[in-house]
Amino acid sequence: MGSSSSNNSNDGPLNNNSTARGWSDRLDSALGTSYENPKDSKIRGTVHGVWHEIQYHKNGNMREHERAKDQWNTAWGGSTDNLKNYDASKK
Repeated sequence: MGSSSSNNSNDGPLNNNSTARGWSDRLDSALGTSYENPKDSKIRGTVHGVWHEIQYHKNGNMREHERAKDQWNTAWGGSTDNLKNYDASKK
């Protein structure tokens, strides 16, 4: 897979892909869950978490990895301020 080095020179904006968002919207609709209540949508957190983790491995953007953890934890429990904390540590 891609880079998982500690060199975070690739940090940049998140890749919030509309196609991945569309998949999770359709899955939510089919399952009766919704964007408005993400803790009830295990699918949304999983799809978005996987998407951001793939982006991290493709381009080494550590912000993607931190966002992936936030998305996963929204659905499955845990800290959801990983990206916020990471960004704050870079200031």
